[in-house]
Amino acid sequence: MASFPNTKKTFSAVVNGVTKLVAALFNTPYDEIEAIETFVGSIGSTQSYSESLKNLLLSYRRNCNVEYKGVADLYVRAGEIAIPDASGNVRLRRNTSDTTVDWDDIDTGSEANATQYYVYAVADTATTTFTVLISTSDSTPTGATYYKRLGSFYNNASGNIELVHNDISIKRNIYDSGWFAVAHNNAYTKTHNLNTTKVLVALFLNTANDGSGNTVILFGQAYDTNDGSWLCGLTTTEIIVRTGTNNCYRGLDSSGNGFYITDAGSMRIIIESLQDA
Repeated sequence: MASFPNTKKTFSAVVNGVTKLVAALFNTPYDEIEAIETFVGSIGSTQSYSESLKNLLLSYRRNCNVEYKGVADLYVRAGEIAIPDASGNVRLRRNTSDTTVDWDDIDTGSEANATQYYVYAVADTATTTFTVLISTSDSTPTGATYYKRLGSFYNNASGNIELVHNDISIKRNIYDSGWFAVAHNNAYTKTHNLNTTKVLVALFLNTANDGSGNTVILFGQAYDTNDGSWLCGLTTTEIIVRTGTNNCYRGLDSSGNGFYITDAGSMRIIIESLQDA
């Protein structure tokens, strides 16, 4: 009975003049080939009508995200990636832990200030993991054969890394509380369950208790402790906002007239996780 895909079969070589040709020598590989076909599955049409799995995987990337670590280094997070050469050959690599990237990983030369850099996964070593290079080239890192660009960053005039970007669109989790009625001098706790405190938070206030009135977006601090609303607590699962002792909001409308939101208003909280979904 075929052992694949539960385990990989080890076949013995047939040696000329030594090995006796018996049915098992041929039937065992036959069983394994059938097991592989069953495991992969039938596409239900002629093979020539489909692209190869290798070519379908040429653009594959899961995680391997470039992230800011400090003014002189980056993280490339753990993940899996298909890394091609210029001819379309591909190597499949997987890093099970994060990689710290610094100026020792530059492809040629040394650190330059006020310069745009690009980050590459490289698969030139005889291993199953990838290494990382940084380069001023946006397409071809020096000295690499198998490579794929992951992202970029800017090394500013002071020699500090900033503006770190990834070449793929990263899905983020978002929490939206919806509109809920608020009154002055109260605290409101909402459960976001984003499992992180690395978030962007936007607080909206509305003159109607159902969100149908005029909306204002809160930037920065409240007017003072008497008039305004602000974030006063954040955990990996909950957020707490507080309204002022006199009013939830005190400010100006689009015409420059002052107005207040006291007890007839509503609030909406939107939180975006900065960690990948």
